[in-house]
Parts: sequence; structure tokens; C-alpha cells
Amino acid sequence: MDPITHAFLGAAVAQTTAWRTGWKLALLGAAAGTLADADVFFRVWSDPALPWEVHRQLTHALAFAPVGGLVALLPFLLFRFWRARFVPAAAAAILAYASHGLLDACTSYGTSLWLPFSRSRSAWDLIAIIDPVFSVFLVVGVILAARHARPAPAFCALLLCAAYLGLGARQHAVAMHEIARRAAERGDAIERARALPTPANLVIWRGLYVSEGLIHADGVRVPILGAATWRPGTSVPLFQREAGAEGGATDAREARIADVEARFQRFADGFAARDPQQPEVLADMRYSLEVAAFAPLWGIRIRQDGGAGDPVSWVDLTDTDERASVRRIWSDLWRR
Repeated sequence: MDPITHAFLGAAVAQTTAWRTGWKLALLGAAAGTLADADVFFRVWSDPALPWEVHRQLTHALAFAPVGGLVALLPFLLFRFWRARFVPAAAAAILAYASHGLLDACTSYGTSLWLPFSRSRSAWDLIAIIDPVFSVFLVVGVILAARHARPAPAFCALLLCAAYLGLGARQHAVAMHEIARRAAERGDAIERARALPTPANLVIWRGLYVSEGLIHADGVRVPILGAATWRPGTSVPLFQREAGAEGGATDAREARIADVEARFQRFADGFAARDPQQPEVLADMRYSLEVAAFAPLWGIRIRQDGGAGDPVSWVDLTDTDERASVRRIWSDLWRR
């Protein structure tokens, strides 16, 4: 989720840990609730071909929450007010810090929530990375709790957020059912499927599934009331490295390409494919500027010219008109 939402979620969680609350506790919770994203600064040590590979890993793990919460608390301990309340302040900071990874796991990007016990990435596909409805609940709750020095508004905000995520779970289940039904109508056997929420709503979903070497994308409209409808999409060949590419590379350059391709496939949760517009780009097909098509947002470019330098590089593919894509989503949202 966006940093503002994380800050207000952390603030709301911290405010519910005390019978009397205020702006000071909200500030501590906001600091702890956003600190996990400090891993974006680790990019200086990451592979330049996969700069976001380090994001949402150790700092987002639940097991790291005690450490992260105490680190967030450290600057506050410069003030006697917080030193005199160390134990409750530490508890509030740790809980606020833990809320960050849990909320990120509710999105579709993937979060290493269970490190160091498991390297699997949790992506529950319940809510988009940006959803103003969810954020407004938190903003209003935190402000009211701070103004009235009572935790009740923060509790109510968290309950509304939990209900909203529950609605997202229901919408996701319907979208997944429709994906399975659509695949069956086409005679496709699903090997892997995802239903991804689109920005700022729980109605329009990007339906993806893999079958017989193809990634299929369709738009699924799941209204709060009424039957789901479809926008038929298209398909692209799933990227599959040539047999023997891993470990069978003839030189360092080929080994480098094989290594990055394999890691990018894991990063993209197995939904990697060549960009239809730029075949030299291996793209993450989970996300697209078109719900029912393949207009990817990012990928890696693989140079085949044999020249000097790194043969793989990260590329941003969002130069097209993003506003047109948003208008298309909202047109689908209000279509009856």
C-alpha cells in the first residue's frame, strides 16, 4: 500500500493500545507503520537488473516486527515522556510495525511475511495498492481518536477496514470462480490463476490464468450486487527458458542472462512473458495498463548484441497514456 495508508494504519493500531490516546501515540504508530519500507534504500546493494527484488522482504516479515518496532521507538526515547512509558510504547510500536507487512500481504505484489522460516511471498489479492476508501476510514478514525483522546474511533476505523478487506475476499472469490468458469468454457485446464484488484475499487478485477504454455488475461466485473460480467481478453506465450539454459551456459554472459531470467520469473510469480510490443523485454504480466490485455508496467531488457556491459537491465514500460487506462477502468466500474 501507499505510505500514507501505512502511516495511518500504524497510528490507528497504536492508538488502540491505550485508554487515553492522542497525537503523540499516533505519531509513534505512524513512524513504526512506515519504517518497513526503508528497504527501498537497499536498492544500492541490489542487482541493478532487478532493483525491486529486495523490496518487501526481511523488513516486512512478522518475525522482524519486534526489531523494527524498537528501532522506530529509538528516536522517541530521547524524550522523557516516552522513556517513562517504555513498555507500553514498545508494544504499540511493535504492533504498528507488524501492521505494515500484514497489509502489504493483502495486496497482489507479494510480501515475504514468513521469513526466515519460509521464502514464499504472500499475496492475498484482497485490495489494490492504492484504495482511497480504505485510507479514508483510517484518516478519519485517527484524527477523531487524537482529538478526543479516546481509542474508540481508531477501533471503529480498524473494524471498518477489516470489513472492507472481508468484502475484498468475497469479491476475489467470485472473480476466481468466474476465471475457472471462463477457462472451462474455453476447454482450458488451469495450471495457475490469479484475480488481481485494480486501483481504487473492488469491482473491476484482472483475471489471469496459465494453461498449456499461454497466459490468458480477461477483465472481470464483480458488482457488489448482481452477477459478474466479462470483458474477453487475449493471451501471450508464457516465458520458458530453453532446456539447459540454467547451469548449461557457455560463458559468463549467458550465465548472467539465465540467472536474471530465473529470478525474474520468481519475482513475477510465474507470470513472465515477452512484451508483445518489445520482444527483447521480458515483462511482468501480472500488471497492465489494460485490464484485459498485456500492456505491462515493467520488465527486463535482454541485449542479444553481445556488446560489453550488463546484458540485462530493468526497464520502466509506463510511457503510454496511463490516464486513458484509468478512464477505461472507471468506465467499466460504472457500466451496468
